[in-house]
Amino acid sequence: MNNFISKNQKTIFIRTRNIPGSASIHNTDTEMLNNLVNKLLNNGYRVINSGTPTFSLNIDNHRYLEVHHNLPVVVQQFLASKCYKTVTSAEAGLFTAWAASDIPLVTFGDEWSVTNLPEEVSLLRARLKLGIIDYSIGNGKSDAIIKNVFDFN
Repeated sequence: MNNFISKNQKTIFIRTRNIPGSASIHNTDTEMLNNLVNKLLNNGYRVINSGTPTFSLNIDNHRYLEVHHNLPVVVQQFLASKCYKTVTSAEAGLFTAWAASDIPLVTFGDEWSVTNLPEEVSLLRARLKLGIIDYSIGNGKSDAIIKNVFDFN
């Protein structure tokens, strides 16, 4: 991953969630992921699709890398910090650990702690108060939002 990242400053690190079982409702939407990755590739970005395990998209492109791993979160964050943007779900999948970092995030989905607790707790609002500017692509299906967040020309 490190060599893939260092070849180009326009690398996007996407952290996906693909865990079978009772909480699979929080897994990454593969249709959204496929749409996002293809838009990024079509606009000159390099993309790392990273997860434990990741969703395989069967994309054959020299600027696309799928990485199935069990790397510690701190190692993932180190690699992600070297990328142009880091994309992750706000619903689950270690979002709390990512929100505890100072890496600006592009999130998709609703924050679990906002939609599922008796009293909402927004980690993204707390990060904003600290001066960390994050972006949301919502459900990831709005081309206009994706274009804006990733500066497509």
